[in-house]
Amino acid sequence: MELVEFWGWRFHSDAEATRRAYERLQMTPSEISTSVYARNFDAARDRAYPDETRELFERLGIDYRYFGELWIPDNAGSGLYHYHGVFHFSGVIDVTSVGNDPIRLISRFCMTFSTGDYAPGPVASDLLKQGLPVVQIDFETVVPWVIEEPEPENLPLMPPDYDCQSLRPRRIHVK
Repeated sequence: MELVEFWGWRFHSDAEATRRAYERLQMTPSEISTSVYARNFDAARDRAYPDETRELFERLGIDYRYFGELWIPDNAGSGLYHYHGVFHFSGVIDVTSVGNDPIRLISRFCMTFSTGDYAPGPVASDLLKQGLPVVQIDFETVVPWVIEEPEPENLPLMPPDYDCQSLRPRRIHVK
């Protein structure tokens, strides 16, 4: 496993095992889903992640087209929508590097890492079936409504002082 460091976190990552798990996927979640929210996120995904995050995903073997789970967004106002989702990779977290707060890379983008309490997803399932350790990345981001379908109505408006609150606290299981 390769040592990967990112904003004070350290992971031992099996990027090749992760890449193989993502390569076995045949369709992106938004291609499978009938959700207008998933289609919008898919269309806006290049705006969803800062460059640093995409570089980290590449090092970990994650194909960012294939999120493990995506939750229905909140209305962030001004045509923007707040999404929360997860990715998975094969690896372990170096517990000496663990912080309590999510990483905020840019305004309205946060992420954190956890083990042992996984959201469903085909990559996590694949890796766990192989007996490989799994780390979950939870993220929150805000993207514009970019598809031609009408914007949804009646979504709750996100509080203006929101600060990655759904990402606290996260569990790290130590073996």
